[in-house]
Amino acid sequence: MYGMTNASGQRTAGAGSGPGLRSDGSGTGAASRPCGDGPKPQTFAPGRTIFCEGGEAAFFFEIVSGTVRCCSLTENGRRQIYRFAGAGAGEMLGLGGEELHSYSAEAITEVTVRRYRLSSLETAMASDGRLRERVLQALRDELSAVCMQMMLLGRMSAAERIASFLRKLSERQTGADGCIHLAMRRADIADYLGLTLETVSRQIGALRRSGVIELLGPCQVRIRDAGRLEAAAEAA
Repeated sequence: MYGMTNASGQRTAGAGSGPGLRSDGSGTGAASRPCGDGPKPQTFAPGRTIFCEGGEAAFFFEIVSGTVRCCSLTENGRRQIYRFAGAGAGEMLGLGGEELHSYSAEAITEVTVRRYRLSSLETAMASDGRLRERVLQALRDELSAVCMQMMLLGRMSAAERIASFLRKLSERQTGADGCIHLAMRRADIADYLGLTLETVSRQIGALRRSGVIELLGPCQVRIRDAGRLEAAAEAA
């Protein structure tokens, strides 16, 4: 597990701003909130661990930029990714409520986060409606990710899993040019969908040959026929 340095440079809360959230465990850190200015951001290079499965869950994290994979190891040592999280919706990690983290969070791209001490969260939520709504939305996102994972692995064929994955990405991040940027490698996609790397490549190739998608490079996909992609994703 990679060590995490304490956040520094916290701002002092203004008058009437409430108790706020502490970003370190010193007891002298300034109050801060994940809704504006806060502790100094921490940056993780691709492949670095933000927090580790089984580690003490003393902090939660707000993603400022980049893409994170949330994964755990099965009993036979295989990696299972259950979620890809990014900064698009101001996502948060580490809000599960357990004493130990139930999964690891790893940077896929360069990732910048702010971290806050969980022990101050309940008090801060009581006085800050905006923070309360953001935390509730983060918990809803976690639940949605788990439900999606159960449906993908429990009901869908390989072709349906790939189509559903691409459809979901297109809903969240399609640019003005109609392209999806794949921050994750195909090996990550395989571990998320419960498929082999070869199956992922074969199914993406089939969608390309049928004209549903166009591959503009190893990380760029254009949806050429959204209707057929939708139909393939909902075939289950």
